[in-house]
Amino acid sequence: MPHRYRCLFVIAGLLTGAPAASGQVPFETVGTRALGMGGAFVAVADDASATYWNPAGLPGLGFFDATFEIGRETEADGPGRAADTSGRRAESTRFAIATPVLAFSYERLRLAEARSPGSAASGDQRQDLDLTLPGRVLHAQNFGVTLVQSLSDGVVVGSTLRLLRAGAAPAPVDAGAGIGEALRRIAQTDVSPGHHFDADVGVLASIGRLRLGLVVRNLTSPEIDFAGDVLEIERQARAGVSFGGGPARGQRPWTIAVDGDLTTIALPDGRRRSLALGGERWWGERRLGLRAGGRLQTVGDVRPAVSGGLSVALRTGLLIEAHATRGDDARDRGWGAGARLTF
Repeated sequence: MPHRYRCLFVIAGLLTGAPAASGQVPFETVGTRALGMGGAFVAVADDASATYWNPAGLPGLGFFDATFEIGRETEADGPGRAADTSGRRAESTRFAIATPVLAFSYERLRLAEARSPGSAASGDQRQDLDLTLPGRVLHAQNFGVTLVQSLSDGVVVGSTLRLLRAGAAPAPVDAGAGIGEALRRIAQTDVSPGHHFDADVGVLASIGRLRLGLVVRNLTSPEIDFAGDVLEIERQARAGVSFGGGPARGQRPWTIAVDGDLTTIALPDGRRRSLALGGERWWGERRLGLRAGGRLQTVGDVRPAVSGGLSVALRTGLLIEAHATRGDDARDRGWGAGARLTF
């Protein structure tokens, strides 16, 4: 096996023994362009969001790239009483400044989860019970620095070293609230954060017009105090492949990409493992970009969701970007917007 590709298998080996905890954040949480492509971005990663999606993608951006993004992803089982449903809501704010060899990033995340009490009472009886919807909240801030190293002409390894300030707490709410209102209340719960070190590592290989990417997040599997117990953030891995026009290591006029999770994560409705497909097309010297994609789950319910997004240049190098996601049975919903300065 050529030496330059051995790193792909070394990083894959880091997955052995990944914990089975349930304090988890899916890949599809931040990144306006990435989410507009359905989450198929590990082998694209050619803007400042590479610090999150694949640190090895930094050499593919221009001389300088800076992004500011806000977003919200919501997943709920239905519009009924909160006691009959479960759901998840993630609110994120992210800022990153990147060059082809070095990047700095800051991310703030509020993650609220609610689970059905699973009462066996009938519908009429349930109306008279004093049920409380059990929930929990995770607040996290990441301060990151990203470094890259070329192993050969076609293989780059990158790592984002992160100082994680995070805390979690139980957050029960009244069962009479709808699931959306319940998640909003849970997200506002105060927590006592602690400090942890964590890291993400990625590889990007260019072969002709193909890019092959692999990223492992939460390498140290940090443990967060949770009401006297321990909440462990699971290690995650995702692989991707992309094909497009133009140079394999630069920014392309068009791209199609596929991503697949190599690990599962625990969310309120059970274990998840995503498969994503997306595409992007630019016009007018990157003054207008359109993208679309979709994802589904390869364990449990399929849960298909589709996404779309666009980028519009207000002037050369200054872009406004947005995305929206809609899922089957309204269980997966999200939106995001941001501004990007690139040259």
